[in-house]
Amino acid sequence: MSIFDHAARVSDRLALDVMGDPIRIRGGDYNTGDPVMSRGVLSYAGAEDANGFVHSTVPFVEYQKDAWTNPQRGDVIEFIGPEGAVISAWRIAKVRAQSNLVMTVDVSPA
Repeated sequence: MSIFDHAARVSDRLALDVMGDPIRIRGGDYNTGDPVMSRGVLSYAGAEDANGFVHSTVPFVEYQKDAWTNPQRGDVIEFIGPEGAVISAWRIAKVRAQSNLVMTVDVSPA
């Protein structure tokens, strides 16, 4: 493992363990696995026009890859509050990117 791999692993772990929120991932129509608990971060990517004006945003969620390694369209990610209640729910649209530790998926409101 190179020093760059180690640095990326430390960065991913800090981002999710420190700044991540509790999430529950459950299967949709194509994936009937048992729900799992993990930590995730909801972010938005802006789409800019030629003048640099952001005209739309695309929500995406980053979570620990080992929790749900094969996300399918329609799987649901629920952000869980301190009392265990669901704060927001997001439906997976597609996989945006993945690394050894982090899965990034585009989502839409569930």
